[in-house]
Amino acid sequence: MKKDLIWKVDVDGETHVVRCETFKTVFDVYVDDTLAVRVGRNESDGLDTERDIRVGGKICQFVIYDGKPDLAVDGILQGAESSLRRAELRNRILLVLGGVFTAIVSTFAAFLWFVFDAAGERIFGGYLSLAFIAIFAMGGLVMVFFGLKPKKVY
Repeated sequence: MKKDLIWKVDVDGETHVVRCETFKTVFDVYVDDTLAVRVGRNESDGLDTERDIRVGGKICQFVIYDGKPDLAVDGILQGAESSLRRAELRNRILLVLGGVFTAIVSTFAAFLWFVFDAAGERIFGGYLSLAFIAIFAMGGLVMVFFGLKPKKVY
């Protein structure tokens, strides 16, 4: 059974028609009646899929989230009218958590180095290890910074 989804996209004053024909085993996406991309259902089963397509002079994304096809123009899903930020949000959260973990562990290691150095016992092998600890701490802070920095969507 064939089902068509149709989106109208305005690019530079021109209206383009993007049509998705959904078959049992494949999604065919046409831009102005020209095949732009074909995505098999086996490629998208259980996975979120994004494919770039050119509509006029603009790059848009044909996406399949939870088995439902949609078109993203400038980061906005046309069918759902919500933003295309799920994968980006997940990546940013992982980046921030990784950065916080790295900064905390490195700060704790530096604290231990100073405590043992003040007690007269050397651990971690001297000042070079303190420099490496500082580099890891700065790396963690950089990860947090880039995770929190606003990103342009497409």
